[in-house]
Amino acid sequence: TIFESVGPLVDCAIDGYRVCILAYGQTGSGKTFTMEGDVKSNEHMGITPRAIQRMFERKVTLARDGWAYKFTCYFVEIYNDNIRDLIETSEGYHKAFFAADGGSSSSSTGGGYVPSLGHSGASGTVAGRPQLL
Repeated sequence: TIFESVGPLVDCAIDGYRVCILAYGQTGSGKTFTMEGDVKSNEHMGITPRAIQRMFERKVTLARDGWAYKFTCYFVEIYNDNIRDLIETSEGYHKAFFAADGGSSSSSTGGGYVPSLGHSGASGTVAGRPQLL
């Protein structure tokens, strides 16, 4: 499955690395279904719910060794050079900032950034599935 290729990235995120998973393609090519899938079916869940489920499973396992985690998720859509925050829909479109040399004009980590993105803290599970607030 596609998630078998992406799963190691989830482990990297749990280890403290920043991870970005990008779906790219023309309209109607299956990007949304690949990322979201059918969340009511374990067999047809997309990358995002599978990744969140795996993170919570690892969180429980690592908590036994004294580890504690706080998960934060950002979801954006890039379309026609516009970036739309998929969580904070009231803000409309955002503009990404990049320096002329390809670095970030303000980011301390060196890369582009999108200011004022909303985020969702993953707080727990409901009926065995992750619940984002």
